[in-house]
Amino acid sequence: MGRRSRAPGFLGFLYAFIILFMCVSGQSCIKRDRDALLKFKAGLTDTQDELKSWKAGSNCCKDFIGVTCNSQGEVINLSFSARVEEDCEPDVPSDCPSVRNKKPGTDLIGPNLSKLLALQSLNLSNIRLNGPFPTGLSALRQLSYLSLSTLGLKGALTADIFKITSLKYLAVRGAEGGLTSGICKLTNLEVLDLTVDPDGFGQGIGGTIPSCFGNLKQLREFLAEMNDLTGSIPASIGQLLKLRTLKLTENFLTGQIPAALGSLKALEILYLQGNKFTGSIPSSLGSLSELKDLRIGGTSETRFNGVGSFSYSFDYNVKFSDISGPLPVTLGNLHKLQTLIIMGTKITGPIPSALGNAKLLTELHLGYNRLTGPLPSSLSLTNLTVFRVNDNQLTGGIPASYGNFLHLERFEAQRNRLTGPIAKELAKARFTSEGILDLSDNLIAGSIPDDLALALPLGLLNVSYNRLSGSLKPTSWYSRNSLRFAYLNNNRLTSLGTGNIPDNGISGMNLTYFDVHSNLFSGPIPNWPFQLYKANALDLSDNKFTSLPTVSPRLQVYYLNVSKNQIQGSIPEALGQLTSLSFLDMSRNRLQGSIPRSFGSHPSFTIIDLSYNSLTGTIPADILNRDFFRTLNLRNNKLRGSIPELSPANFYIKEVDVSNNKLSGSIPSSLFRNDLSLFKAGNNALTGGIPELACSQFPAVLVVENNRLTGPVLPQSITEQVCEKLEFLDVSGNQLSGEIPEDLSKFVNLKVLDLSFNSLTGPVKDILGSLSKLLVLDLSSNNLIGAVSWRGLVSGFTALRRAGASPIKFSANSPLYEASFSYVVNPPGFFLIEEFTFNSSTTALNVSNNALSGSVDPAIGQLKGLHALDLSSNMFSGKIPQTIADINDLDFLDLSNNDFRGSIGPKLRNFPARAFEGNPKLCGSPLSKKC
Repeated sequence: MGRRSRAPGFLGFLYAFIILFMCVSGQSCIKRDRDALLKFKAGLTDTQDELKSWKAGSNCCKDFIGVTCNSQGEVINLSFSARVEEDCEPDVPSDCPSVRNKKPGTDLIGPNLSKLLALQSLNLSNIRLNGPFPTGLSALRQLSYLSLSTLGLKGALTADIFKITSLKYLAVRGAEGGLTSGICKLTNLEVLDLTVDPDGFGQGIGGTIPSCFGNLKQLREFLAEMNDLTGSIPASIGQLLKLRTLKLTENFLTGQIPAALGSLKALEILYLQGNKFTGSIPSSLGSLSELKDLRIGGTSETRFNGVGSFSYSFDYNVKFSDISGPLPVTLGNLHKLQTLIIMGTKITGPIPSALGNAKLLTELHLGYNRLTGPLPSSLSLTNLTVFRVNDNQLTGGIPASYGNFLHLERFEAQRNRLTGPIAKELAKARFTSEGILDLSDNLIAGSIPDDLALALPLGLLNVSYNRLSGSLKPTSWYSRNSLRFAYLNNNRLTSLGTGNIPDNGISGMNLTYFDVHSNLFSGPIPNWPFQLYKANALDLSDNKFTSLPTVSPRLQVYYLNVSKNQIQGSIPEALGQLTSLSFLDMSRNRLQGSIPRSFGSHPSFTIIDLSYNSLTGTIPADILNRDFFRTLNLRNNKLRGSIPELSPANFYIKEVDVSNNKLSGSIPSSLFRNDLSLFKAGNNALTGGIPELACSQFPAVLVVENNRLTGPVLPQSITEQVCEKLEFLDVSGNQLSGEIPEDLSKFVNLKVLDLSFNSLTGPVKDILGSLSKLLVLDLSSNNLIGAVSWRGLVSGFTALRRAGASPIKFSANSPLYEASFSYVVNPPGFFLIEEFTFNSSTTALNVSNNALSGSVDPAIGQLKGLHALDLSSNMFSGKIPQTIADINDLDFLDLSNNDFRGSIGPKLRNFPARAFEGNPKLCGSPLSKKC
């Protein structure tokens, strides 16, 4: 369901063939025609010398490429296609076709080619003329074939073209002013091709389909895909009784699909998807007895992934249609139907059993609708190669009759509400060796039948996100030569079985991706998954496995994930000797011992995640010395020693997280390359200062809280005017000194700034008010003094002034924020999709435990998005602004231990008394002191 083929229609080929068949090329051409062709060439720039055969003194009938003459030496056919570079950019004419107009904006065709009075066929392709549609072609009384599609012509279709009443084939695109009623004068027209080139050459034609369109009684093909047509399809289209092909995909047509289409008894192909139709599908379409291909509804683009010869396509960017109502039962009358695509609509109700009468059906696509009810047993059609009913609300089980499929390439019923066990009869269905069976994301229960695993010659099996239980029989998986991808994850399976793969079975295995994560497996991981030597990816994460099997050097795995288990013991040294291994995730286990030295010399590692274990020892010094290394996550272990340096050859480092260990030494400045996105080393024993970094070297996330760092927050001045990358800076819990740096105002995208628990001095700088995206500002537990310029701060805090800046309430037991990176593996093809996660658990302003003084301006009430406000343990004085009560999102307030005076006021009495304690001059509820 991707873009259409670029091939012209069959009738277009037929016309060109007939004209060529009637031609005689040996006759000397007449001077008039040769001169006209040479003048046409003279107006072109031919960078590749493609028209070098067009020379003065040559016989244009015999020597000119693309030219054919009749017996009188008159040119009757001109057909030429210029080359287009593979990496051509359509919007840059100089980069595209090698043949171009020397004077863009001028008509090069009309003044010259209109002199070829015997011309019957004119087909010019990929010549960048960049001029208006030609005039003067009405002089060509014999012209029957005219193709002006890939020439970059602009402006409106000229009335002159509508005078060529001999035309049987017309191909144009990009006409301004749209499709006018003038087209209805071409009553001999058999093919009208307005299709936009999918590679981007030319713009779509707009306007409406004229109501007189029914006058084109001879029309057999109307091709108008990927244009800008608007309005409704006129009812007069039902008068085109010879029409065989109607393609209107991806326009902006509105209204209902006309019932008059049911009058087109010769129609074989009908494409209406990708428009803005409303209403239901007319039952009259069931009268189209010759129809072979019907496509209605939304559209999707297709991406292909694969390994080796196996290619697996999947939909993305699905665009939906407003077509509603039920599927017409009359579609079962289409006995010649081979392809039925009705996807991406609001169609409801059941799939009609009558569709089983379409015995010739080879492709059935009913995905992305709102269909309900069971799968009809009548759809067990022996010719079906594609059966797609994904993303509906279908219920019930899979009919046993579906075992009668003989030629299936794809069976997709994912994301429905199917129940019951997987029918054993499905094992009788005949899939191709690269077939796809996808039953994922349903409510299917019971065990996976051994017959299913053994019998189906599949390439991909996906039964993930169901309620399957029981155990797997190992021979069912490693003995199947065709299976490449097996997705059994997110079920309730309890056992992988035991045993080894026999030597005679290893050579025939092709299993590439084996995913059983998020099940109920326990105990040791059996040997056989680690004997899938052709496997590129093994995912056994999120189970209760307790130990790893022996790791063989024959394992060629690229992606290995055993995270979120209960694996004990040390990391096998052999893992560092698997030269293909790139992604290793062993996080959240019970691993002990040191990181193997072999990890430092491994040639292919790009991502290592060993976080949340009990690893000891030091980090291998060379672990980051791989040119393409991206991510190292060692947080929450017991590692000692220093953070390793980064290889000068590595320009791909993205994330380093060594938080919550026992590391010492300084922060290596070599880590901070332009591509670094996250550096977290909090809760260690690091010393020294924050590295001197240029603006571009700051990562998006820099978190080094609770270490022993000294010196200023920014060790050098920032020379750049604006620093856009840094979003989260947490240097809290160190021994940093000096004033709040003026240069912090240059980090315009800061969302979190935490300078708390340091030894900072001086005032709260007004420049902080320029941080418009700030959600968390924590300056608590420093030595800050003086009055706060509240109006300046508040006016600049744009994000905090917006109500609902964070939907999460404040909790003393939750972190103020969490920033991390994660990766999603997108098989097949194993693309790693980087996901940045920022969880602002709340919004907060905290300046507590300083020596700040003065009054608090009522402007503070403008921070409508604030959840937590802590001004405690300072020397603030004056009255408490009642505008604080205007902060509807405020969950936490602490004004204790200051010098506020007067009545707390009725608007703030709902906060607990502890929020106001330690202010001797305060009175009123909730304090016990009366005013």
